[in-house]
Amino acid sequence: MNSTRRTNLLLLAGLVVGAVLATAGLLRDAETSIPAALDQGAIATVNGRRVPRTRFEQAIALIERERGRPVTTQERQRALDRIIDEELLVQKAQALGITESDRKLRADIVASVLDSVAGQSRTVQPSERELRRFFEDNRTVLAGPGQLRIEAIFFASARPDARERAFAAAARLRAGEAADVVRRELGDAPAVEVPSVALPATRLAEYVGPTAATIVPNLTVGDVSDPIGGSDGYRVVILREREESQATFESMREQVVAEYRRRAADDEVTRYLDELRRGAEIEVVRDVAEGAKVGLDVRQ
Repeated sequence: MNSTRRTNLLLLAGLVVGAVLATAGLLRDAETSIPAALDQGAIATVNGRRVPRTRFEQAIALIERERGRPVTTQERQRALDRIIDEELLVQKAQALGITESDRKLRADIVASVLDSVAGQSRTVQPSERELRRFFEDNRTVLAGPGQLRIEAIFFASARPDARERAFAAAARLRAGEAADVVRRELGDAPAVEVPSVALPATRLAEYVGPTAATIVPNLTVGDVSDPIGGSDGYRVVILREREESQATFESMREQVVAEYRRRAADDEVTRYLDELRRGAEIEVVRDVAEGAKVGLDVRQ
């Protein structure tokens, strides 16, 4: 499964379906069917049931607060797709007799359907050869990113132009300017300097904060990150060197089996969602990913 699709599925399972959205109040009760073209408060209709625009706007606000930057067009589209997937799953659950009259939260209803769809995949028994190949193909994910040597430029939120300076610095670094020059002209002194040696990925948060620590291991050596927001300001991080983990298949066999089964379940859920979408009539406000409010798309 490609990385974009896995990101989408994780967003569905961890954001739309999970407790984050439930806590934020985004998982609403079913609402009266109103054509999206006549209802400015709807972002879409799914089989005639309206999806409130506020649900989408709150999801976007959550993502922007977590990432410390405005969402991209692709991220807006993924958030909308996940909200539509959630609605399809709730409707399927109701058709199976799992209804909101059972006093279940929408998150619980969706989770019940997902668990039913993915259940058999969680007990699949791959061969030893399949497991070893899976480990080698996904070594970084399974064994961890090893040790990383990074360079970071800090932009203090105490200065009102911190975000603008961070984006300017990222652009200059990507154009080939030396990091020390960019840091001297645009950056601020951090509370804690990043050591110039390779560090275990688990220690990165001590120097660049928890958000950056989750992003940096996904960079390729030489990559310059987008500005990453934190409680004290923004950081632009350059991955200078990566030392791969020395973990072996034998030492991680149990984790490899668990991840193999989890991904098999993810694939099954993705196929199920695709099938639901093909059989549904979905109307979406056109160009919503760009923030526009013009016209309707009808999908069936």
